[in-house]
Amino acid sequence: MTSDRLTGPLLAVKHAVPPMRPGAVDRPRLDLHLRAASTRLTLVAAPAGWGKTSLLSRWAADPGPDVAVAWVSLDEGDDEPVRFWRYVLTALHAAGAIGPAALEAVVAPGTDPVDLALPMLLNELAESSARHVLVLDDYHVLTDTRIHEGLEFLLGYLPPALRLVVAGRADPPLPLARLRARGELTEVRADDLRFTPAEAADLVTAVSGGPPGDLTAESAWRRTEGWAAGLQLVGLALRKGVAAGDRHVLDYLASEVLPSLDPDQRDLLVATAPLERLSGVLCDAALCTTGSARILDSLHRADLFVTALDAGHEWYRCHPCCGMR
Repeated sequence: MTSDRLTGPLLAVKHAVPPMRPGAVDRPRLDLHLRAASTRLTLVAAPAGWGKTSLLSRWAADPGPDVAVAWVSLDEGDDEPVRFWRYVLTALHAAGAIGPAALEAVVAPGTDPVDLALPMLLNELAESSARHVLVLDDYHVLTDTRIHEGLEFLLGYLPPALRLVVAGRADPPLPLARLRARGELTEVRADDLRFTPAEAADLVTAVSGGPPGDLTAESAWRRTEGWAAGLQLVGLALRKGVAAGDRHVLDYLASEVLPSLDPDQRDLLVATAPLERLSGVLCDAALCTTGSARILDSLHRADLFVTALDAGHEWYRCHPCCGMR
């Protein structure tokens, strides 16, 4: 562990709530859902482009009466326990949730954050009557098991003064099943983030700079199935006078979605996207391979542009954006 990890400067911008994007629309049903959450953990999990950060930044501007928000925007450089907990404790200190003691302890030579700083943090929070929420955005970039273990420890003893919000493209390696069974988990997933036809029309109108017309708005919603990034790109295409946003959507898929997939998921999705319906047997035959049923199930479970068409998960279909039909 290098000394700059311990004492080097932190980026202040990573503690700032991201500004609202141009064209953001009100989504009161989701805002109310977040404000009403009283569980230890709120999980916002969906693939790229579903509006996770936009939702949370809008909610953070008005999280409810007497609630202060501490925010950390994570990246791959934070995948180390001391650096991660420095960002977390600095955010909580800046929000008035804790004093400096735990932050000083986390950089003490030869100590583990879980062994010293986290008990100090929990003890201080237990004595507080103020209400705070800690938001960890883009948590999916973290892979160090020591970070996940420390966060699980924090969740296990979390006092009422603090609630945790974790946002990312995949479920974090935390005891979600146990928290769900105990009623301590609030979940927001792709189906919840999906724009309604009315919300989609509002978004396309705001981004394009003018009413898209009923047929265009309906077409945009059907093609994107309420996917926020797709609607945003359609609006940008209309603003530039382009008849369709297919090229913009393809560019986004190529740069943001496909690189995050496992190679077997990516190969199957790219090769079979033009097909109307998919099954494990059909994909095995088309790709001259085996194991497609498992891959389809993993894509469906991760909300990665594949939807099951039956209760037995034998048949699926691809999101229209993937095949650009």
